[in-house]
Amino acid sequence: MLDLIIGGVAAIACLGFIHFLFPKKVLSIWRMGIIIAAIIYVGFVIQKGAWEFLYMELIGVGIFSFLAWLSLKYNNYWLALAWALHIAWDMLLHDAASIAYVPVWYPVSCIGFDIMIACYVLGRQYMYRSSIAN
Repeated sequence: MLDLIIGGVAAIACLGFIHFLFPKKVLSIWRMGIIIAAIIYVGFVIQKGAWEFLYMELIGVGIFSFLAWLSLKYNNYWLALAWALHIAWDMLLHDAASIAYVPVWYPVSCIGFDIMIACYVLGRQYMYRSSIAN
């Protein structure tokens, strides 16, 4: 539970930092962020030499890159979906008990982070759509 909270707090800190430094680039940064979140798992594979999992992690990079592109082309609901799906990626494919190349604390911390960012992007897109409708 503590890892989940730490991930959520880290996301809030990152949101604040990014808003402060790059207020007009926030969603672009989170588009890159979802790709980086997927690439981190590739780094874990390389670090531990768990090459049999490389294909799976590269597929993840492709999926999350595609969703980031869809969000750029269409709307940021795709980006919110990407962050929400990354939660499932963390939970279903990176169970610390069965995947030895991922640090034990990382998937749960990542879930906390992903939840906060998915909610932020979804809320921001909803507010944008609401402002257009009015």
